[in-house]
Amino acid sequence: MSIFAFAGSLELLLVGMMVAVTPLATIALTTLLVNFRHVFYAFTFPLHVVRNPVAKTYSVYALIDEAYAVTAAEPKGWTSWRLLALQISFQTYWVGSGILGVLLAGVIPGKMEGLEFALCALFVTLALDA
Repeated sequence: MSIFAFAGSLELLLVGMMVAVTPLATIALTTLLVNFRHVFYAFTFPLHVVRNPVAKTYSVYALIDEAYAVTAAEPKGWTSWRLLALQISFQTYWVGSGILGVLLAGVIPGKMEGLEFALCALFVTLALDA
């Protein structure tokens, strides 16, 4: 799911909605509402430095909270290669960690309580740093 729906909070919601067999229209509306904040990110995100149309399309796709927070904290000095490397790194870490988590979950016995707070802690840290 991380490859196609590269949006952490949406991914967490989608799992619950898929399990509950939520109607497709409700999933679509939820997706729009959850990710609508990205429209505002685009106003100050340094997308103008990316000239290649394919690279620009990817950069729009990979415009996530973390990439926005990093570029907002230091708005000057972004080049196309630097911006794309940042976004590719974030996506590689997110997808790779998800795959690693699925593989490790198969070998860890029992249920682990309390790890769901890690994503919330990440967003709080990013907000404080920004």
